Amino acid sequence: MRQLNICIFLSFIHLTLFSQISFTDLDRLTRITKDVKALSHDTMMGRKSATKYEWKAGNYIISELNKISVQKLPGYESFRLAFTINNDKIKRDTTADIIAYIDNGAPYTIILGAHYDHIGYEVYDITKNQYLIYNGADDNASGVACLLELARHLSTGFLPQHNYIIAFWGSEEIGLYGSTYFCQKILINLKVPPIILYINYDMVGSLGYKKNELILYGSATGKNIKKYIPRKYDTVKIIKLPVSFSFSDHTCFYKNKIPYLYFTTGLPKVYHTIKDEFRLINFNGILFTLKLTEYILETIEIESIRYNKACSLNYIITGVKLLMSK
Repeated sequence: MRQLNICIFLSFIHLTLFSQISFTDLDRLTRITKDVKALSHDTMMGRKSATKYEWKAGNYIISELNKISVQKLPGYESFRLAFTINNDKIKRDTTADIIAYIDNGAPYTIILGAHYDHIGYEVYDITKNQYLIYNGADDNASGVACLLELARHLSTGFLPQHNYIIAFWGSEEIGLYGSTYFCQKILINLKVPPIILYINYDMVGSLGYKKNELILYGSATGKNIKKYIPRKYDTVKIIKLPVSFSFSDHTCFYKNKIPYLYFTTGLPKVYHTIKDEFRLINFNGILFTLKLTEYILETIEIESIRYNKACSLNYIITGVKLLMSK
């Protein structure tokens, strides 16, 4: 009986702590800023795919997941799902996906994902241990911060009409390895309610760098999905593009006949340069992306969304518009 009382007391403390998370705009911006700063700090050395620095970034993500009420993926004992890349052309060490699950007992499941690796660093003076570090604040510390904050909110019971898989993909930059591994090795045997939609965040930290608009790919990948995406949200114009080329983690899900929505604020000139730094991030823009996602999740009738094979012409249109936006 004493052990039972202790368990009940600890459970109460656990729930109380989570219920104390505040979701005012100011508190959310504070956490988003903290996450981007930590992941794009020089000590992460650019989070190069399949290195100890990518692993270190994964440790940060896991530490944040441990603070909220999320579960391990059914059938797994850790948030970190590690694997080795086997490629004749690219020899790498172990990489890993970081994955959590929120089970609301709902009939359908939505996967939300963002890659957490970047392209690393270069040594320019080995005698002084001086480096050119590609910190990747926009690519993709911004997407990770957005997803972490969304996970915090969903973990409190917010929007319980869906179940959620929260996925931070490893080694995206060298070939979409993390999401591909998940689709090939985990997805096929995963025992969760049907997965009906994938939502991707890749570079959401530069809203307004060119125009006050956000690009949302994938509006033609699921039947009826387009009608749930507003043309404008708050003061921001939403650019709905039917599909996207295979340059981010949505790719394997669409190949597995899962519709996707891919959020991005575009490709600023600092993309894949050492100038992609914390000080240039539009943190209010990340919060905007987060709120837009929550709006869509709240209004979408997920049972009406079904895979739709978009025509090849849409790929051409998407590519042209992407090039024009640079």
